[in-house]
Amino acid sequence: FILSLASCKTCVVIDDQLNILPISSHITNIKPVPPKTQDDGLSPREQELKDLKESLQDTQPVGVLVDGCKTMDQAKAVLKFIEAISEKTLRSTVALTAARGRGKSAALGLAVAGAVAFG
Repeated sequence: FILSLASCKTCVVIDDQLNILPISSHITNIKPVPPKTQDDGLSPREQELKDLKESLQDTQPVGVLVDGCKTMDQAKAVLKFIEAISEKTLRSTVALTAARGRGKSAALGLAVAGAVAFG
């Protein structure tokens, strides 16, 4: 089994301290990937989120709340919650569903902070 891994070009074996073990000769050809800069390689969703954060920067308290969002979907959810909170008619219901790890609780926490800010 170990010999089959040694001949595999896509296999890298590491120890407990994350040091690369020289099991095969393919390991000597590994080159580090250059780190991403902030403006380099932004996806369209990341650029859209950055633009939204910049446009709402001067709007209080919404700008601060949206600035705490990590994804565009989370920012849209916070904006929808804030919209329902700011109406103050108590006639709207907002529901948020998403898969695990999408930031639903964080968006709800930011919305509660917005509700406190609106009074």
